[in-house]
Amino acid sequence: MSRAELLTGNEAAARAVRLSKPQVIPTYPITPQSPMLESIARDVETGLLKAEFVNMESDYAAMAAAVGVHAETSGRARQQALRALETAAQAVAELRR
Repeated sequence: MSRAELLTGNEAAARAVRLSKPQVIPTYPITPQSPMLESIARDVETGLLKAEFVNMESDYAAMAAAVGVHAETSGRARQQALRALETAAQAVAELRR
């Protein structure tokens, strides 16, 4: 018989990240997701998750890094992150087909 656990949304998201086994985790700590990032960072520190945990300078830079875009300046980073977001959305749409 399986064991049921009650998790917060942040705990469930952190567990999903661990199960997906990412190689790089670009982050920009901001509430309300800070507890999730703390949990992920703890998993990386303890070796439960083998990934590079990278703190980014903005949420735009984090999104850009998540899809492989290099952001150089804040204005340009915003533009690139929006393109990166579009690319990510298109990839999700392809997966759902």
